[in-house]
Amino acid sequence: MRKFFICLSAAPLLLAVDGNVSRDESLVSPSLRVDIRKLRNDKGIVRCALFDSAAGFPGKLEKAVAGLAVTARDGQARCEFEAVAPGRYAVAVFHDENANGKFDLKLYGVPKEGYGASNNPKPRVGPPRFNDAHFEHGERGSNLQIELHYW
Repeated sequence: MRKFFICLSAAPLLLAVDGNVSRDESLVSPSLRVDIRKLRNDKGIVRCALFDSAAGFPGKLEKAVAGLAVTARDGQARCEFEAVAPGRYAVAVFHDENANGKFDLKLYGVPKEGYGASNNPKPRVGPPRFNDAHFEHGERGSNLQIELHYW
């Protein structure tokens, strides 16, 4: 589990990844909207990363195909990825409450900040698996809801 959370500490890379994704312009579809729920407060920034394969999911953010940073309001946030080509994806999210660009940990690698993934896999020791978090994004777009977990 500690390895997963240490990987997420590379969060500044989220801002370096282009927020608009398309593999083939002829296959571009509407947006992928991710509504994030159960934030314990509106402090800081919510960071979302979009992955198109298991390679790097969820902590190797440099392997994400897109990343966004948004603010929270009323315990919720929304990440909207524009022009995402149809395909299989997974989303990783964390609440950077102190906006320091890192996924902060307590003693023994226990997270201080909230995190979640598409399909809302149950928290367990170690990171969620791509196969548990993946979904099919179609030509009409997708709307997801992710609930954050805090320890």
